[in-house]
Amino acid sequence: MNRHEESLLLYLETCVVDHGGEVEGSHMNKEEYGIAHRWHETGFIAFGRLPAKSIMREGKRGSSTSRRATNWVRFSGAAWAEAHRLRRERAERLIPQYEERRGYTAQPPATPSPNQRADTPEAES
Repeated sequence: MNRHEESLLLYLETCVVDHGGEVEGSHMNKEEYGIAHRWHETGFIAFGRLPAKSIMREGKRGSSTSRRATNWVRFSGAAWAEAHRLRRERAERLIPQYEERRGYTAQPPATPSPNQRADTPEAES
């Protein structure tokens, strides 16, 4: 996957997580539509156009609160795995830069034992 495809995958992942899979087509160019359709054909993602009546019900054009979603997307397990890998790589690359800029080093949390849930008090001690 090249950097352009990685960027598109992360944009689509944000659409899935933050907007229920609704995609604003105005944030994609012709090449990105081609990639999305190719991924759809291979089963990497499911991607399609929203019905016109759904698009017309959106808020006023130009409103700061409206999104102009034109497409929808759903991820396969492979797409989720790739997006997770890319997010983690990005975090590992950027966190040291932020720590250096702000003059601190944060330690990662301790890993709970397999029998403990991470959100239990025993896991925090």
